[in-house]
Amino acid sequence: MLKKTTFYLVRHGQTLFNQRKWIQGWTDSPLTEQGIQTAKRLYQPLQNISFIVCVSSTSERAVDTAYCMVSDRMEVRTYKGLKEINFGRIEAMPIATAFEGKDHRLGYTEWGGERKIDAVKRYLDTLEQIACQYGPGEILVSSHGTIIRELIAHIDPNFDAYVKPLAELVPNCSITKIGYENGRWSVEGYPDTSYLE
Repeated sequence: MLKKTTFYLVRHGQTLFNQRKWIQGWTDSPLTEQGIQTAKRLYQPLQNISFIVCVSSTSERAVDTAYCMVSDRMEVRTYKGLKEINFGRIEAMPIATAFEGKDHRLGYTEWGGERKIDAVKRYLDTLEQIACQYGPGEILVSSHGTIIRELIAHIDPNFDAYVKPLAELVPNCSITKIGYENGRWSVEGYPDTSYLE
């Protein structure tokens, strides 16, 4: 029986696409100077937590954020399964106009992207693999905003994933805590920026 593994999911630092309010998904854009500096501010408070490993999405913005957070403190291991939701043809488009008034609550297959439930399953399967490989203990994850929002909504049915815009609900460099124990998932902490204070 596995003991509890706690994942600290960090949304990557601000990127050029975040600044322009464009959709990213599997498309990448570099961290802005603000994004780099904010991610570096996590280094000090996260030193007090005994992480057994730092893992990251393979997207450059997440990998760069991970190295800003851990510097030379630990190795960063990357996993494709931790990538953001694939938005298909609407990636690199302005958020305000990309959906053309169409309902995208189930996902983005209409534009050649992923269903939300498939992205969540991919992500949770990857976290479970990481928990089995490295856990139990505390694991730092450099991640993405939309998938974090959808994970919380999947685990906690009382969570209103659309009560605020994504940038307010899951801010850049916020930390969300997800627990995994004996095959069960729990939300241990909602997106939190107090580590930056």
